[in-house]
Amino acid sequence: MSTRTAAMFVLLYGISAAANGAEATLELGKVELPGGVASKVHARIRWDSADRMQLTLNLGEVRVGERRLQDLRVACEEALWTGAELSCTGGRLSLAGTPSLTVIDGIDIRYRTADGALRVESRATRIGGGMADIDITGVAGHWRGRVQTRATDLAMLEPLLDRLQMMPEGYTDLAGKVDVRGEFQAAAGRLVSAGILIDGKALSFAGRHIADHADLHLESRLAQRGGTAVVTGSAELRSGAIYIEPGWSTGEYTPGITLETTAEPVTAHWALRRDGQSGTLRIDGFELAQPGVATLAIDGGIALAPDTPSPALHLRLYAADMRQLYEQHVKSHCAHIPALCGMEFQGGVDLAVTWGGEGITDMDLRFHDVYADDDRQRFRIAALNGDLVLDSGENTIASTLKWASAGWQRLDFGPGSVGMISSHRSIRVTRWSDVEILGGTFKVDRLEIADVGTGNFGVDVGGVLTPIPMQEFSQAMGWPIMNGTLSGVIPGLKYRRGLLTLEGDLLVRVFDGRVVVRGLRIEDPFGPSPVLMTDMDVKGIDLEQLTGAFSFGRIQGTLEGEVRGLRLENWQPTAFDGYLQNPAADDRRHRISQKAVDNLSAIGGGGIGGALSRGFLSIFKDYSYDRLGLHCRLSNGVCAMKGVAPAENGFYIVTRGGLLPPWIDVKGSGDVLGDGRYGVAWSDILLGFKRINSGQMRLH
Repeated sequence: MSTRTAAMFVLLYGISAAANGAEATLELGKVELPGGVASKVHARIRWDSADRMQLTLNLGEVRVGERRLQDLRVACEEALWTGAELSCTGGRLSLAGTPSLTVIDGIDIRYRTADGALRVESRATRIGGGMADIDITGVAGHWRGRVQTRATDLAMLEPLLDRLQMMPEGYTDLAGKVDVRGEFQAAAGRLVSAGILIDGKALSFAGRHIADHADLHLESRLAQRGGTAVVTGSAELRSGAIYIEPGWSTGEYTPGITLETTAEPVTAHWALRRDGQSGTLRIDGFELAQPGVATLAIDGGIALAPDTPSPALHLRLYAADMRQLYEQHVKSHCAHIPALCGMEFQGGVDLAVTWGGEGITDMDLRFHDVYADDDRQRFRIAALNGDLVLDSGENTIASTLKWASAGWQRLDFGPGSVGMISSHRSIRVTRWSDVEILGGTFKVDRLEIADVGTGNFGVDVGGVLTPIPMQEFSQAMGWPIMNGTLSGVIPGLKYRRGLLTLEGDLLVRVFDGRVVVRGLRIEDPFGPSPVLMTDMDVKGIDLEQLTGAFSFGRIQGTLEGEVRGLRLENWQPTAFDGYLQNPAADDRRHRISQKAVDNLSAIGGGGIGGALSRGFLSIFKDYSYDRLGLHCRLSNGVCAMKGVAPAENGFYIVTRGGLLPPWIDVKGSGDVLGDGRYGVAWSDILLGFKRINSGQMRLH
């Protein structure tokens, strides 16, 4: 015997007994309801005549799914008992408490004793300033119901939803009016089918999801077939805007999607299946169309259970306007994901992606005259056209990209094109047009892209960089203008897990000498603050050419040295250990101008620069020297310096000597650090270089 049948048996028995005693109170325990159970149920019966009575049912707790409602009361002032049927006309469902709150007024209830059939009806009931019709019938554990509301005011409905504990957690400021039509069928405690239609006008609410004066039409149906639940439906946002959080997160941030109408409505259609046995959600079809922005289509499967293998998920984004897509769906997340800020886009893009258990397996990305720019100079490209294909199959698939110009960080590239083939989830370049870089050329011999869409995503490039004028390169990097060229053979330039590494050496030919760059690594090269680490060797630099490139003063001789552990953060030095000096056997003449002496003194933190113009040596424009050099170990913003020889209270940057007088030496000084080193703030050294390069360092 079910809990409902047992409770009704006790109630009917109590009614018969109360007929003799005029009034009775009965404890009914638990009662089965459509989709839930009522417990702590008791009834109070008072007879008015032989067959008419007043009936009050108090439901201490009603549980529907995870929701629990307290102290519901059904009061019937005109109940009728005929022996074959118990009926109630004009009953009231309310929430007990202080004050009591009427939920539904005007309920008609019919219960047949022969088969236990129960029917609950309410016609033209006022709810939330509107009207509602309710019709629920049940017999032998099978339930059927229909509910319809008209012109319900959400603001007026909010207190009732709050008392019924049906108000979604965290939602406030409900506004607008809504019409709802719903129906359901249930059997043996399980929902068999359901349908709902919602028409909302000027809907507004705030919470996890947000609506702002939205006119919305929604229809959806649910059907249970064996162990599979099938959901179909459609929605149309006719005006206003809504914000939806799909549920995924990045770190502590959960991004959402804003849908806003323009001249045409935003539409959505879906057909979903949930397999209870396999724990998989099958998407037979989902399409979200935002005219003028993009259309998104999804089909495939999603594993809901933790240990269930993930089926393939297919995603298509087409008719996408890059500018609108960024402005409406990307830019709003800048405050939480700064890397998305400061971008501009134009053009169109189509994307088809297949997502498997290990990430992206197939992709077809098509560009239609795309322009992109970034105010932090991380990237830029103009007139990008073509497609980029990633295929997981055995047969190779060809694709081509071309562009009018491009750039990365402070480097500008000329037009180019690339032909590619893809198979086994990797991409290999088969044709590459030489790309101009600041007057030079980058010739690519090898370019491979592997593990796209996974944490092991990587790029491997090999090629030759033909000479780039150092004047243009130094200007682009914001460095002092230098002469010479930059070139090199690149046996391998690899990117993986956010790290760009150079295999082999990069040769820079400058000022009749060379600089060899070794072990180059760049962390987060496409991020807002890249970090570069490398070592360098300097050989055979003509000091006269080097100093002539700046407002430094003339120095003759040769320069060599090395830099170990160089670290640039956002292209500014933060650490290194290096020296620059004359080689032991230097066959170039060693002469230094008065202006160069002053400037070296400024860099070294001390010296005699001002004394030259006031004493006997001021009549000479240049001087002989023996050795020149500086050693700096940069750490925590301080350069621990020493020169070519120790000096009293400092160090020699230049030592006197040479074939012809006058001879000169230059001293440096700073805070004593020990080990023959003196500390000078790196910011002071940079300021000195800046003044030298701008010509602000003058003789006194």
